[in-house]
Amino acid sequence: MRSFDHQICHLLALVGAIAALPAVYFVIGNILTFELGLFPGIQIRAISPATLLGGCLIAALLNVWPVFRSVRADQGLRSWLAEVVQARKSNLVVLGIGTFFLLFLLAYAVVENLVQH
Repeated sequence: MRSFDHQICHLLALVGAIAALPAVYFVIGNILTFELGLFPGIQIRAISPATLLGGCLIAALLNVWPVFRSVRADQGLRSWLAEVVQARKSNLVVLGIGTFFLLFLLAYAVVENLVQH
């Protein structure tokens, strides 16, 4: 039987993945539809910016703890990275996805709204 701590880490990864889904859907759907022109007749539903950014932020914040809580002062970087990749793969993936889409959406907001055309 898995330990309670291991189950909590998987639950945090699942909740984070669900929270990041609206941003993933929105960004990938818009890229496929408008930038690549693969689905010209499909309408992508508008999603609130608070939902997009909030979901990515929740996904990233929920998964920071499981990834970085195992840092010990006497442990080298290489051994810590090996431990994280081995034991917390799902948390690391959700942390990366949440952070990537959060930064992507923030960069898009800056470029689209604040830069003079």
